[in-house]
Formats: sequence, structure tokens, C-alpha cells
Amino acid sequence: MLEQISFKIFFFLIHTVSTNKKIEPCADYKLFITFDGCEEVIYDVNEDIQQIPDFAVLKTESGLFENFQLDESRTCIYWSDRVDLPSDSLLEYGTRM
Repeated sequence: MLEQISFKIFFFLIHTVSTNKKIEPCADYKLFITFDGCEEVIYDVNEDIQQIPDFAVLKTESGLFENFQLDESRTCIYWSDRVDLPSDSLLEYGTRM
């Protein structure tokens, strides 16, 4: 019984992770993101920059904000090993279009 429940939870988690299909940096430290399910959001990184000390580098290092990368699974945007945003947070806290 426990094995069946664990498999169902595992299966659910695998199929509910949104992946990033397209990401565009915008003015004022915002990201326009299209997810694989065609959902679109605008995510304002300013709050993260103000609240998370490691994110301050996105404003202080010229050009860094525009030079993000996606991890191999396309579920996380990152600028460095200390500055990243998972797609579930982008979808949850972004403004849906």
C-alpha cells in the first residue's frame, strides 16, 4: 500500500512541474515568461533584489540580469550558484497575463 501511495505522489510531482519555454528580460528587472502549458507571467525580480542579499548583484553588476541561464531540466532560471529562481515560484508569484 505504501509503495502505491509513494508512486502516485512521485507521478504527480513529475507531471506538475512547469518548465520554462521562453524567457525575455524586460525593463525594471522584470521577466516575461511563457511556460510549456502556454501560461504567460511577468515576474518582478525587484522584490527578490530588495529582500535577498545575494540578488543585489543583479543591479550592481552591469549586464548580469540579462545574462540568465536555464538549467538542463528548464525548471530553474539562474545567474550564479547563489542566485536562481525555480519555475514554480515564477508561476506562483508572477502576474499572469
